[in-house]
Amino acid sequence: MPKCPGIYDPNTWHNCKGTYEHEDAFRYVGEFKHGKYHGKGTSSRMAGDKYVGEWKDGSRHGNGAMLLVYGDIWVGQWKNDQWLSGEKYEKGEIPSDIIALFKIDSVSNGHIMNCYEDEQTGHIYCD
Repeated sequence: MPKCPGIYDPNTWHNCKGTYEHEDAFRYVGEFKHGKYHGKGTSSRMAGDKYVGEWKDGSRHGNGAMLLVYGDIWVGQWKNDQWLSGEKYEKGEIPSDIIALFKIDSVSNGHIMNCYEDEQTGHIYCD
């Protein structure tokens, strides 16, 4: 998928990858369709919330994971910006593969990848 041209323009950002930053401290990096977040992408807010996953027509939709500002993570299915099902992990109980997901912002073929960090090299590997 090509890089989106110039600065954000809902009329020209179609079937491309780009970065959109809003003045309310919101940032999205990922795929666009008809000027909306659509496909795979990552959103973050200055307050600390971060979502890695699939989008449809500007909303979280499909497989994804949300890191909440207080440290909990919700992993699973999303529809129209609402979490539907999956696993909720409380701060301190989060598996290392989920933590690695947020380090590398990775979703592959619509599925959150299982990732781990090699303690000797520091490299992150994903299935």
